[in-house]
Amino acid sequence: MNICTRIALISSLTAVTSVGLLTTEAKAFKLTAGSIDIQTLVSNPPSGSIFSAPATVTGTAFGNWSLNTDSAGTFYIKWIFRHALEAVETTVQEFNVGAAGSHNGLFTTSITATNLLPDQYTTSLEGIISTQDFGVYEQNKDVNRWSVSQPVPEPLTILSSATALGFGAFLKRKQKAAQNKS
Repeated sequence: MNICTRIALISSLTAVTSVGLLTTEAKAFKLTAGSIDIQTLVSNPPSGSIFSAPATVTGTAFGNWSLNTDSAGTFYIKWIFRHALEAVETTVQEFNVGAAGSHNGLFTTSITATNLLPDQYTTSLEGIISTQDFGVYEQNKDVNRWSVSQPVPEPLTILSSATALGFGAFLKRKQKAAQNKS
């Protein structure tokens, strides 16, 4: 085999190897279009809730996901749970899918925040499905807004206090009048 034949053979093998690599890359893990779904739900505290300070409030959230894949591979779901300004919990779940098909799952989390002062607060859950090779496919976020306020006395407490003060003043006057008569 002369040198020209060897170079031509090596060049053709390199081209075949390159085509083989391109084919392998094209078969990388992919999510089937239109079949990706991630849902988030903040169930506690409900939007619009008002708590009296200092409050202890538990935030609870749920997530579910489903997807179809056209091959085996790895995908990730990142859950970001925020509750009462500073309490943040980030969870990354890694799923190794052994074969093409339908896959689904659930996620739940909760955080309790204590000694909350009067302010506006939010509780949120964000879910993001991604793969290492292709980035973010789908994301969803649910947010509930709620607040903590200064405690306000009940109307009955105010009325009872006013009645007691009025009755006390009446009895004191009556007692003074009785003492003045004697």
